[in-house]
Amino acid sequence: MNTTENLIKATLCYIMDGPPGHESVLLACKEPTPKAVMFGIANLWNTWGGENEEGETVLETCVRELFAESTLIVDPKDLVEVSRITYDNNGKVKVLVHSFVATKYKGAPRESNEMKSPKWYPIRMIPYDQMCAGDRFVLPVIMSGRKVEGTIYYNAKREVSLSELRLVTAFD
Repeated sequence: MNTTENLIKATLCYIMDGPPGHESVLLACKEPTPKAVMFGIANLWNTWGGENEEGETVLETCVRELFAESTLIVDPKDLVEVSRITYDNNGKVKVLVHSFVATKYKGAPRESNEMKSPKWYPIRMIPYDQMCAGDRFVLPVIMSGRKVEGTIYYNAKREVSLSELRLVTAFD
């Protein structure tokens, strides 16, 4: 995995519900905040997450960001890490994202100043054409119950120019 001094560390939390074979994932539309614009995710469907604060573990970040952006509460022990992807944004910004899935949560999702219109999507109806280009590579793997790590490279137009992904059974 690429590591540099300028690497931003962040998390995402996918909330899933439903019986096996009929699961749904909760997504929301990312508001055009300055960081969302910088990362190329403004006005796209996404899940909840954000950057690690100093001294914070990825689990703490995941729980904090999910609550701040949705009011949903998850217990860190109920989070399952499903991906570690470095997103290289045309060599300008690199973000290492630890993604988690939670099937146990408390509360009902609410809009925030960062995320609008939370909506449940059946797995087979995820709106990939309204999401980040890299989600087409990573999300189907996650939604199938597998784990993945690697790097996705974006060009200046926010198109995926290369993906170097591999399935894993666990993370180091």
